[in-house]
Amino acid sequence: MTQQTIPEEDPVLWLQTACRQLRDTLQAPGSHPLDADPPDPATAPWPRRVRPILAALDGLAVVLDQTVAPALLESMAGSDAVCIRELTQGLAQAHAALARRAARAMARPDDTGRSGTAAGSATPATAAAAGTGLYQAWVKETLEWLATAHDEVLPMAQRLLDPPALQAVAQACKKQPGLMQIIRGPAPHG
Repeated sequence: MTQQTIPEEDPVLWLQTACRQLRDTLQAPGSHPLDADPPDPATAPWPRRVRPILAALDGLAVVLDQTVAPALLESMAGSDAVCIRELTQGLAQAHAALARRAARAMARPDDTGRSGTAAGSATPATAAAAGTGLYQAWVKETLEWLATAHDEVLPMAQRLLDPPALQAVAQACKKQPGLMQIIRGPAPHG
């Protein structure tokens, strides 16, 4: 991963950078500094892969839901506002579902995820395979969520938000340490 300089005055670019960094992390586990210890997919499909990026994902969702979406709605009127509301509410609902799935899976990483099947009745190989399948489904849905944020919501924000709204977005980003870590990159070792 190449560390880039992100302009202090462009919080939408910060959020787009976060989307790209998270996407890259999910598409190539083990290649990002936040995931320095790549797991064996057969034994740790959830906690060691997902935990390092959840704070950034959750921080991104908070900024989008609580700051960007209301600012976009305030900037628009009429039918455009209805479309923006549907898009941003759908994004919020999708993130909530992703967060619930990750929390359940990480609370019981050995669970097969099949209804009626107790975690203890599955063989370790079956549980690991099911966990890997659940992880892959979560990754696919998370990548779709990130694409919607990056390709649809944030370009609108770039075009429509005025300087005070952008300043509010910057302040909201700064209140999310997990998000800022992925935007700025890990602290230098020294």
